[in-house]
Amino acid sequence: MNFDEYYSSVIDRYPEYVTQKEMCAILGICKSTAYSIQKKGIIPFEYVSTSEGRRQKIKIADILLYQYGKMCFCEIENEYIEGLRRYYQKQLHDFPQLLLVPDVMRFTGYSKSAVNNWQHPF
Repeated sequence: MNFDEYYSSVIDRYPEYVTQKEMCAILGICKSTAYSIQKKGIIPFEYVSTSEGRRQKIKIADILLYQYGKMCFCEIENEYIEGLRRYYQKQLHDFPQLLLVPDVMRFTGYSKSAVNNWQHPF
């Protein structure tokens, strides 16, 4: 499923903008994790002044895009992961013994167990 299909299937459940507390509930994360994600700029937000004080205003589309990205990386047989695997196999085909697992972990961002589980065609 691509993002447009995912977005159209769940967008009706949410308002256009949500608060940080609502974002935590949608993503199933704690407040400190939400703060960390926002501090890194992964999910943009803006502050608005209300009668109750200053609150964060977060677009639901940004939250759903983040959630979709997390879901894609969790799927084992996903077209994006398969595309990355094919890309790296093509790029590194001439150098089968050049990289160690820690090197692959460093430039791909995958964990040690994920890299070790890759099947080698040679």
